[in-house]
Amino acid sequence: METTRKERVRIGAFMLLCGILILIFLGYVLSTYLNREYDNYYTIFNKSVTGLYGEAHVKLNGIDVGNVTGIHIDSANLNQVIVSFRVDKGTPIKKGTRAGMTHGISLTGEKQIILSGGNFDEPDVPEGGFVPAEESAFDEIASQAGNIVGRVDTLLHNLNNIFSSENAENISKAIKNLEVATKNLSSLSQNLERKIRCH
Repeated sequence: METTRKERVRIGAFMLLCGILILIFLGYVLSTYLNREYDNYYTIFNKSVTGLYGEAHVKLNGIDVGNVTGIHIDSANLNQVIVSFRVDKGTPIKKGTRAGMTHGISLTGEKQIILSGGNFDEPDVPEGGFVPAEESAFDEIASQAGNIVGRVDTLLHNLNNIFSSENAENISKAIKNLEVATKNLSSLSQNLERKIRCH
């Protein structure tokens, strides 16, 4: 069935209207993205940042506020990693704010920067400023576990020294001497008891 000229005009007008609406929507999304303003900061980690990548999320109290913009080794200290990140302009980054990392709880093992702490009555960290890193609960547990392992190792080493072949031989001799002394004491007490009875 052929369409009439009037129907073709209607279909064309509808398609043109849809195209215009799509362009308006795309323009709005792009303008929002391009006009988005950020504040830049950095932090320094004294540990491996394996699993942390550029564009990783930055969260403040669980809310997505920005992303990582750069990761590089500190040229002055090779044990330190400088992580640059940006947050939405106006995000409250206070002097008491600390930066931490998640520990690969996702299936991919990718990490995120977690910002926490700080009070509203504290001054803001200036744009481009330094946000100190903090140890997470995971780091503290790992550190305590390391201390416990060290103590157990020392205890086992001391036990090995106590029960070394030389010490075991000395302990065996001491036990034998104690047995001999006990027998002698027993004999002496029996002799004394006989003498007392005789008198």
